[in-house]
Amino acid sequence: MTAADDEWPSPFDLPQPAEEEHQEPAEEEHQAVDPYADVPFVPAEDEVVPIRPGADTVAQLLSDYRLDLGALLDPNRPPREWVIHGLIPAGASVSIVAPAGVGKSLLVLSAMLGVARGDRAWADLSIPRPRRVLYVDMENTADDLAERLPALGVRRGDDLAGLVYLHLPTILPPLDTLRGGAVLAAVVNAAALDPGDVVVLDSWQRVVRGPENDSDTMRAFYACTGAGLKRRRLTVIRTDNAGKDAERGARGTSGKRDDVDLELLLARGKGRPGRMTLTPSKTRLPDVHPLTVEMSTADDDGRVVYSAGNDPRRAQVIAALQLLDEKGVDPGLAVRRVWEGVGAAATAAGVPRWAVREAQKERASCA
Repeated sequence: MTAADDEWPSPFDLPQPAEEEHQEPAEEEHQAVDPYADVPFVPAEDEVVPIRPGADTVAQLLSDYRLDLGALLDPNRPPREWVIHGLIPAGASVSIVAPAGVGKSLLVLSAMLGVARGDRAWADLSIPRPRRVLYVDMENTADDLAERLPALGVRRGDDLAGLVYLHLPTILPPLDTLRGGAVLAAVVNAAALDPGDVVVLDSWQRVVRGPENDSDTMRAFYACTGAGLKRRRLTVIRTDNAGKDAERGARGTSGKRDDVDLELLLARGKGRPGRMTLTPSKTRLPDVHPLTVEMSTADDDGRVVYSAGNDPRRAQVIAALQLLDEKGVDPGLAVRRVWEGVGAAATAAGVPRWAVREAQKERASCA
């Protein structure tokens, strides 16, 4: 890195560009004006150190980036939060990978509608609380959405203020460039996203300019955009296409798995139409398990719903949730003490101890 490189700020520290005076374009010009044209640009291949211009790098690293390890060991530290309990951890980077046509975009849209509206659950998985969602859709047409939204139960007049939906934003610079990271940071600010809120990139290969077979593309995306989103503790969900061997994950470079906390492989299940499986192929988290989800129509209007009630593991957790509710167990009670009070009843009902433990953790996250 040259001395001049030290003058480049982090994309997430950049001020938002000032609004420009409106000017009518010449009749022969029809291109959209890029409001971020003055945002500094550094080529993706440059290594960028996020510093304030003129600040001492070492002093800033020690003051702004030093982690208080003692605070992490505080017994009163809140447990991990979830966007959707047991599936999407809050503040994590999640990749949902599937062959084309399986239905990943519809599934993600359905889940994020539930999160943004504050539904109690999606596919029988608890949604602890509402969260704002910034959805960057580079795939679907307006006709697709006009059909999908009503099918997912959305009606005119519904409160969708929590869902900021960017449809085919061709003005968005590639996110494997510093300029792209700066623009997305400005959009995140304008959309008022807080830690744990969600950014959806549908799909990942549509928001970068580098070849997806090149690991440098992935490293540039993380340096310019991904690290800033993670530092702000935002939840990032990106969709991606599987390669020829779907079990080996996303198409292209294996580096796509390097920066994610969780990679979920979505595949059509066996046995009945609409059945799908979500299998964690890479995870840094202990509480995400394979899940079978069934998509079906719930009424004469053809409303699409997702359910995990027939997943064997999930069914046992649901039974444990019902038992704990019936017994009036305090959601804040320590997991180790719950079994002392309901162990006999759970054993009689055929509910295993691990399911009671997971159910109590889920209740605590929703309390």
